[in-house]
Amino acid sequence: MTKQNESSVAAETGTSADTLRFRQLSKGEIKQDSLREFVSYTANGDHITLVGTKTDVITLEMTSKASCHVLFPFVVSSLESPLNDRPLDILQTGINLVEVYESCHVLEAQQLSLEPVYMTICSTEVPESRLVCSRWSPQTLPNGQMLLAALNTYGAIALLCKPAQHSRWSRLDGLNVAETLRDTLLPERNVSKIHNFKQYKACIDRAWITMFTWREAAESSAGHVLVLGTANGNLWRLTLSSDARTLLQHRVKATSLSRICYMLAFEDLLLVGDVTGVVHLYKFNNEEQSGLSLIRPLWEKADRMGLQQAIITRCTELDCYYISLCKAAHLLVWCMPCQEAGNEWLETRIHVGGMKITGLCMLDSSSLALATATSKLYRTHISQEDRKLTVSLQSIVLEDCEDYQIIGVFSSRHNNLLTLLFQPNKEYAGNTYTMSVRNQLTLRVGKIHDRDILSQLVDTFQANTPIDQSTDLLAELRLEIFASINNLQKYADFNRLSEFQFDKEPTESQQHQLQLKYHILSSVLHLRSNLVWLTLHRDETQKEMQLLLAMLVMTHMSLRLRYLCSLGTLTPFQQEAAQCMFAEALRLRKLLMEDSLKGKNSADTQYSAERKDSRDRHCFQEEFAQQMKRHFDALQAKLGNGVKTMPAQEPTKLRCCVSYLELPFSLDRRYCSQCSRAVLMDQEKLLELYEPGVTLLCPCCHGGYAVDLVTA
Repeated sequence: MTKQNESSVAAETGTSADTLRFRQLSKGEIKQDSLREFVSYTANGDHITLVGTKTDVITLEMTSKASCHVLFPFVVSSLESPLNDRPLDILQTGINLVEVYESCHVLEAQQLSLEPVYMTICSTEVPESRLVCSRWSPQTLPNGQMLLAALNTYGAIALLCKPAQHSRWSRLDGLNVAETLRDTLLPERNVSKIHNFKQYKACIDRAWITMFTWREAAESSAGHVLVLGTANGNLWRLTLSSDARTLLQHRVKATSLSRICYMLAFEDLLLVGDVTGVVHLYKFNNEEQSGLSLIRPLWEKADRMGLQQAIITRCTELDCYYISLCKAAHLLVWCMPCQEAGNEWLETRIHVGGMKITGLCMLDSSSLALATATSKLYRTHISQEDRKLTVSLQSIVLEDCEDYQIIGVFSSRHNNLLTLLFQPNKEYAGNTYTMSVRNQLTLRVGKIHDRDILSQLVDTFQANTPIDQSTDLLAELRLEIFASINNLQKYADFNRLSEFQFDKEPTESQQHQLQLKYHILSSVLHLRSNLVWLTLHRDETQKEMQLLLAMLVMTHMSLRLRYLCSLGTLTPFQQEAAQCMFAEALRLRKLLMEDSLKGKNSADTQYSAERKDSRDRHCFQEEFAQQMKRHFDALQAKLGNGVKTMPAQEPTKLRCCVSYLELPFSLDRRYCSQCSRAVLMDQEKLLELYEPGVTLLCPCCHGGYAVDLVTA
């Protein structure tokens, strides 16, 4: 194992030329009453769970709709005390605990007395359960709701669900994981043969769930894979149905580990650590009866430092995995070749200092962000040279954190936003004037890179990929606009509509440019509508938004009608949708022409130099309306008599933003997850307006669609 001493680390981090700086964009506070290191779990960076409370489940879901008054890019969701069950109590009935206690030696008697799980039925005051772990499932439920599992100290697991962007979790009834393991999966045990502590401990430990993790399924529509770790070191792989109400399959792997305290699944790898400090690496293997096979023990020394955090990344350039885990103030790194035949493992470790590591997250395949108890933040880079693995540290400057300690750090899905979790130091929290922050967790959201967010967003608009997968990029854009009021005009002038050049026929690429402009302009409009000193520009920005929406609608309808023109015959739904689109296009053209003529005849726009932007917009509106008239007349001629001309649409009616048919009254609804525009519930009908194999996305913002069902 390659070692680096502290002096070499100090030398690497002491160069000021390479120092990075954490630029804060947002700050928020959340109440927590049981703070500790590594207080957060996250699977993709956008969905985070906090385990800093005794029993309450608290989650953070990244959103791109932060308010300029509350600069916090997360939706906070919670559920008070969902876990009060003690599923192991029933195992203690019928066992003579007096006989078990009298047969104990000193250490066994201490363990029996001090572990609440072993003595609940004999205790006059049973300690309250505490939250041990809480994690999101990588897959959603069939109704589109999100799934989360939470585990308490007594081995009870609760399955929770909620719609996206909602602030309240609810219990998912149907499957009790702990009771299923205890009563169905485990063989029955004769309690009359339990006479000593070793036998009693084995009876309880085999059913005591101490940690769990989710494994991402190969297909999003497949069932949920829940991996459990028990106090006797066994690993259970449970396959649940897509609605998480039924157990479909189970497999069990007996290991040499003690009580499991940490689990991490990445692709087909499973990292497991126990309370003695031992760490093993397994592989999901369907050819094995247990479903798991041991790759190798990574750390075999029982140092009594149970693993709290680890990161596994895949480096595609070098075709290897990097496995990083922290032990006190040491960062241990292994390089595992993807193709093990003929390739050797590499390993190294580095002493970071700062008492102990309290935060660890991935920045890219070979870089990590690392925090210490002394509020030091580093960027860690892993590299290989001459078959030697090296780790280097680069300091990240943090401001105004002298009275706080970092207890968690995580990066967003695209690693553009970094969120730091702070708790007040004991000296600071003990001050009479700061008692209110004692049970408070502070979150700071910022970034350490200088990449242009606009150029990043341009690359994310793909034909069949919803913008929902780039929520963190949209959140950064919104925070940047709010944080850079002095540079607000830079974003307002991006892709100016009056300078927009339409081709002879609108294209999908132009639609993507307009959709990006929509996300920028909606943030600018929100800012100018809510800050008093910016309201002078509000009316003009609202007019610009109306023009942009008209351009988006016209472009969308043009693309859909051109596809219908390429078909030989149209279905009744396609004919009705085409009629509604032509009627909506007529209504929008009239509105644009009326607003343009009214604006051009206004004295304010004729003689005021300050309203040049308004004059340019009015001229562009007139030209755009005339161009669209010629284009839609040509499409009408191509479709021929199959599509009858209809009068202009009534603007008061609620219409589908894809087909422009009137929406029927219903409590069930399908809507865009980004801008909330509604569409028809029948998705198969809407897909008749698109080429085969296309994913249905919002024509205004490129968002995916969510469904609200009354019966869900």
